[in-house]
Amino acid sequence: MTAASAEAGSTERWAQLSLGAAILGVLLFSTGPAIIAEAETNGLTIAFWRVVMGWGFVALLTARQGGTPGGTYRQTMMAGVGFGTASALFFSAVQITSVANAVLITVLQPVPLVLAGRVFFGERVKVTEATWVAAAVAGAALMVLSGSSADTGDPAGDLLAVAAMLLTAVYFIGSKRARVTLPTLPFMVGLWFWAAVALAPILVVSGEGLLPASGGDWLRVAAIAALPGLGHYLTNFSHRGVSLAVVGVLQLFTPVGAALLALWFLDQRITTWQWLGMLVVIVSLAVYTTLHARNA
Repeated sequence: MTAASAEAGSTERWAQLSLGAAILGVLLFSTGPAIIAEAETNGLTIAFWRVVMGWGFVALLTARQGGTPGGTYRQTMMAGVGFGTASALFFSAVQITSVANAVLITVLQPVPLVLAGRVFFGERVKVTEATWVAAAVAGAALMVLSGSSADTGDPAGDLLAVAAMLLTAVYFIGSKRARVTLPTLPFMVGLWFWAAVALAPILVVSGEGLLPASGGDWLRVAAIAALPGLGHYLTNFSHRGVSLAVVGVLQLFTPVGAALLALWFLDQRITTWQWLGMLVVIVSLAVYTTLHARNA
């Protein structure tokens, strides 16, 4: 085997590992809604304490390995502030507009990420891939709309949801940039630090409770920090091996996974149209990732 073929094989294996990490990360994201569905504490309070817990854990691990590299906090500021602010805006949006509107807007997340991947990282999406992305978005939209109530939206809340979606894109773009030079664990230290810095003043101004309401909610916060938090670790690990577009498109599986977990653990009903939307999302994402891996 020549050196060139060995390098190509290593690159392919790394790409497959990264894609697997991105998929597992999205699956772990899906556990969040089921964990906090019955919480007494406001979502903004939960969001703040989950990043504080996450920061404490990864900071301890990083310290045991020699600490964070120089420039860690400078390089992670964009991603961390984007993530923290997006979390706050989304929780505010669902309190103003309908949940269906807020979630439906987040379904459009792949659009700015596909464009950002092209502009900032030179990533190209073939027409066949774009077709399956559109199909996955349509399936996710069908699922969200068919499971929603008849509540009408509110323009101010909808704008907050759009801002949250765009700031989430800033989080992913900043993550991919920082991961060029930063290992995953030190990156997570900076990410959670800046997210907590961004969320703290918003929580104080909001007037919501500063602490979780009960011991059970503290456990929910810990579970959110552990499971979706590990999902963020895996997603950020994957940035070196998969395109930003893939990371964005895979987020469409989150409402599917969340609905299935709600069915299994919370006995929440899934309508026929929701099942159809899930099927469209799963098939479209499977075809898209297969095509993308082949084209890559």
